[in-house]
Amino acid sequence: MRRRFAWLILVTAIGTLCFVQPASAAPESSKSTLKPTNTRGGVTISPAFQQVSLEPGQAAKKFDFMITNNSTVPYEFALSVVDFGSLDETGGVLFVGNAQKALNVRYALSPWVTLEKDRIVVEPKSTEKVPVSIDNRESLTPGGHYGAILLSPTETTASGDRKVQINQVLTSLLFVKKVGGEIYGLKLRDFDVRTQVFGLPTKLDLRFQNSGNVHLIPRGLATVTDPRGRIVKRGIVNADSGIILPESFRQVRTPLEQIQSSLLPGRYKLTVVYRFDDRTETQSVEKTFIYINAMNVVLLAVLAGTVLLFGFNKKARQKLRHVLNAAPAKARAKLRQKRR
Repeated sequence: MRRRFAWLILVTAIGTLCFVQPASAAPESSKSTLKPTNTRGGVTISPAFQQVSLEPGQAAKKFDFMITNNSTVPYEFALSVVDFGSLDETGGVLFVGNAQKALNVRYALSPWVTLEKDRIVVEPKSTEKVPVSIDNRESLTPGGHYGAILLSPTETTASGDRKVQINQVLTSLLFVKKVGGEIYGLKLRDFDVRTQVFGLPTKLDLRFQNSGNVHLIPRGLATVTDPRGRIVKRGIVNADSGIILPESFRQVRTPLEQIQSSLLPGRYKLTVVYRFDDRTETQSVEKTFIYINAMNVVLLAVLAGTVLLFGFNKKARQKLRHVLNAAPAKARAKLRQKRR
């Protein structure tokens, strides 16, 4: 019986220690940026994307992009411009060929883009500049327009005999906004969070819709609060700065990080506050759920077992009383021996 009592005390102590959970550091709110370069096969195109605004009365927008050859052999590329749209809801892009142009004519860009060169040779360990011009004609409607500059490798290099094998095409994406008729519309359509009674959610799957005519970058903050209103988990929405094209959807996964211990059982609330770049007005959605800390359950079970064992068992109570009374008697006996 003494061993059983000691074991129960040990389990209770372990449960008490586990009751206090360390809190991890809170994530910093930051605005991530997209990758500035696109590198394949030793060749780098920079920037890999550009956001361009055409202001009213501006005849054209001119800019450059750079091609860098990091290898030891020259490369020759053919340059072209194509339109692109959303491939799926994960953020992939679909380059639109001539057969599909009718499906994407509203947001097309290629008819208004002029490249100064349609073929270029980049020598080893050197960089070439390619000028680009976007004409702001009346035929270009207000709102968003999307195109890509493609660098396709040719079969031979400038040195003639040496062959260069590059199977991948490099791209520089153009996100163009013609000011003077933009329509903005961002809505969180689906809010998928997996909750459990004994576990807080670790991630959110958000599905945004862009119902406007120009691309948007969602921003936001997701928080989980306990019954006392304290934030116990938090996550940055769209930390990778994913872009949503007009009239399309995009799935955004948001990890949630623990920032405080979540000991209190009860009703918890998950809140997502969001907006898009260049806007301060926010929207929000909420969802509540029941949560009970698993270690609380273990501790209560141990305490309940202890009460049942020693509260309703007469022999156990007598044994415990005998042990407690014997301890002072032994101490007094040892003290008398020392005095002798």
